[in-house]
Amino acid sequence: MPEAPEAASVLIVDDEPLLLRGLQRVFTQHHPEWRVRTAGDAAAALKAMDQEQADVCVSDLTMTGMDGIELLTTVAARWPATVRVILAGDVPRDRVPAAARVAHRVFRKGPDPMEVVQAVEDALSAFAPEVDPALRGLVARDNELPPAPSVYPALDRAARRQTTTTQDLTRIVARDSAVAARVLQLASSAFYGLPPHLHTLQGAVAWLGLQTLRGLVLGAELLRAFPEVEASGLSVNRLANHTTRTGELSLRIARRLCPTEADTAYMAGIVHDVGLLVLASRAPDRLHTDLQEARRERRALHEVERDRHGVTHAEVGAALVGLWGLPKPLIDAVSRHHQRPVRPDAAAVVYLANALVAEVEGHGVDPLTEADLERVCTPSDLERFRRWANMGPLPDDH
Repeated sequence: MPEAPEAASVLIVDDEPLLLRGLQRVFTQHHPEWRVRTAGDAAAALKAMDQEQADVCVSDLTMTGMDGIELLTTVAARWPATVRVILAGDVPRDRVPAAARVAHRVFRKGPDPMEVVQAVEDALSAFAPEVDPALRGLVARDNELPPAPSVYPALDRAARRQTTTTQDLTRIVARDSAVAARVLQLASSAFYGLPPHLHTLQGAVAWLGLQTLRGLVLGAELLRAFPEVEASGLSVNRLANHTTRTGELSLRIARRLCPTEADTAYMAGIVHDVGLLVLASRAPDRLHTDLQEARRERRALHEVERDRHGVTHAEVGAALVGLWGLPKPLIDAVSRHHQRPVRPDAAAVVYLANALVAEVEGHGVDPLTEADLERVCTPSDLERFRRWANMGPLPDDH
């Protein structure tokens, strides 16, 4: 994962002068090379953005006049490539959905401002150096992605059964990579305070609770009618099936190759193609052309993307989950899921699972060979993994 850029522009907005000066001092001490500006209210912030667009805007939530959500909504519309961070004190839970829609990161005000500095560093490093400003704007614009249909009804039916477990709910959420990514993003925000050791999809589902989970999924389901997605030539249902199978197979392979990274591999397998959803909903013509060329020339889509744009859907997806503040190993696995592996880690597992599932689905352009994987697994391992890929879903054990 790339480091944060040496030169960056950060705008901090708060109507408490003491806190504003304190945050500016901490940022300047740790990054003297960054240009750190302040604004005492939303109007001053927008004026400052008109003068010079900021790479990151850190805003207090409860300001007089235009609050942080309204400010960042305006920033997202006018400067979509700007990374948006909210600082909040005590916030009513009914404000959480609006904050999650507009902010890439959400933090409670606390005694350790370094947490905010680290969040800004992570957000800035989420974009690979080769991601052009226009594409960055596509990724950062908002937090809404089109999900596959039927997740909410399945979740609702499961909720009515007394025997439903957290594992059952997790499997339903995992059917759709956009919904799964949103659940992880929301659970990892400061509003819900998911403990670091529970940064797994199942942990997020358990932590959020059924009521919040159903509301989140229903909201995402309402966005499914994006004509641009189908216009791009991408089938969201087919993609949902592919990512579910890749996640399941990733978990099984990881348990053999790198057991300590099994949860990361599973999550990354579920969301590894979330970049395709970004492109399908926000750059459909571009994706449609890339898909047509890949099919016509019998080449892998990521190779066509690399040749035509210098960046693939893998980097786009990694940028998005990086902005959301998901764990770095997961971001790395999403970013590298088309790169031949050099060690047995979560990224290697997702690479394997994605390629093997593609073979079974009949669109694997470059079948895996033993030579490709000599640093990761044995020939007998590859044979076993291929059998697993042909077996379908995993047993009911996770």
